[in-house]
Amino acid sequence: MKINTSVILKNSIYLISRVFIGIFLNLYISRLVLRALGEESFGVFSIVAGLVVMMTFLNNAMAIATERFIAFEQKAGDELSLKLTFRTCLLIHLIIAAAIFVLLETIGVWFVQTKINIGSISDAEVLWLYQFSVFSVVVSMLQIPFKASIIAHERFNVFSFIFVFDLILKLGGAVILTYLTDLLLPKYGLILLIISVVVFSAYFVYSKMRFREVSIRPVYEKDIFKKVTIYTSWSLFGNLAHMASTQGLNILLNLFFGPSINASMAIAIQVQSALKNLAVNAVMAMNPQIIKKYATKDYEEMKMLVFAGAKFGFFAILIALFPIYLETEFFLSLWLGTVPIYAVVFTKILLTVILIDSLSETIKTSIQATGNIKTYQIIVGSILLLNFPLSYLFLKIGIGPESILLISTALSILALGARLLLFKKYLPFSANEYLFGVLIYCIPIIVIAAVFYTVFTNMPETFPKAINLLISLTGLLFFVIQFGLNRKEKKFLFKKGKLILSKLKRL
Repeated sequence: MKINTSVILKNSIYLISRVFIGIFLNLYISRLVLRALGEESFGVFSIVAGLVVMMTFLNNAMAIATERFIAFEQKAGDELSLKLTFRTCLLIHLIIAAAIFVLLETIGVWFVQTKINIGSISDAEVLWLYQFSVFSVVVSMLQIPFKASIIAHERFNVFSFIFVFDLILKLGGAVILTYLTDLLLPKYGLILLIISVVVFSAYFVYSKMRFREVSIRPVYEKDIFKKVTIYTSWSLFGNLAHMASTQGLNILLNLFFGPSINASMAIAIQVQSALKNLAVNAVMAMNPQIIKKYATKDYEEMKMLVFAGAKFGFFAILIALFPIYLETEFFLSLWLGTVPIYAVVFTKILLTVILIDSLSETIKTSIQATGNIKTYQIIVGSILLLNFPLSYLFLKIGIGPESILLISTALSILALGARLLLFKKYLPFSANEYLFGVLIYCIPIIVIAAVFYTVFTNMPETFPKAINLLISLTGLLFFVIQFGLNRKEKKFLFKKGKLILSKLKRL
């Protein structure tokens, strides 16, 4: 069975367009919210929202499992099994939502009241913000089975539209916030809760109308329940490690340095999240195809998707982040006006982390497709989980806050190596194939990017930044096309490029 490159290309265009719209809107929303709340309140908002998100690691594990099992059953062609899978996953999500709600309303409330440094913000404002954030997250949890169906059916145009719709609503909420004068944190929390309900309704209505397996009646099917929960239990460990290495670090910064430095971290995470979405979405259109190729044991086509996805994801994120990395302070000043301390260094380090992680996106999907994720999650999760205790140790002995992100960078490289070894173990591919199919193209481009960075950061201050950015980005793009792609990929790229241009000319 041949790879449907036209569908992948079309879906990739939807997803990448979604990302660039998302980058622009997310950064502008953050600018409005930061100005409306002020640095201290913005830091408190980021730590409270981050705490709530961190406690949803169980649901994140379920999201991965739901997408995998629905896509797998869809390809298998058993409609009854597909319906039972969806309804069983819905039941599990309801159980998890209830469990996390109890967790957030007990341990979470205690932590907010006794541990978080909220500066001069009143306890009442923070608690109201927290409560609205809890309900927002619970609503977001319940939308995951419906979103998973849209992804499994490869309706990425709808997926992208709802994402942009969500951001437009959040932009409206941020604009409203700028006109409010008091109790800004709880009011903003309420606005985000209303938006969560609207977005949930969009996912639910579309999937219910379009897909026969979608139902609002949960069911308990023992075998499916067991398979999904076993798969989830091992994904859980990996997601816990991820949360500890992201939001956990934000909490450590709050405990050691107070809410102001959380504002710097929040800015860096906003930039990282925007560009990480690019890395994920650049290859998301391939993910259902990778799972379906595994389901039909079409390993050769699967390998082509995995390797091509790793390269394209890496080059997409490199081209997008390079101008920001080159002129980080300029872009942050342009975006925010006043740049919080540590925001520049935090941003640069986190950009390095997502560039490393982009090489793993399709590898993760291919391993998850096998369903054999126990060893993978134990090894990779343990590596990432080291981030939290090592960061605590470094901060405790007085090393600066940027040290925790340098630890993240080192552990990301180690995790990439572990994923490659496990990739070789679970699938009929070798590490050498990945080396010569992916890394041998990526490493020279990184060297070229480093040369560009060294040259242009040493240019005179009088040299126009716009010309600097244009030359460096154009040069990098040329080298990516010339040396980063093999002959077949170049041919495909030029063929599709000509097709798109011819269609545009007809408009």
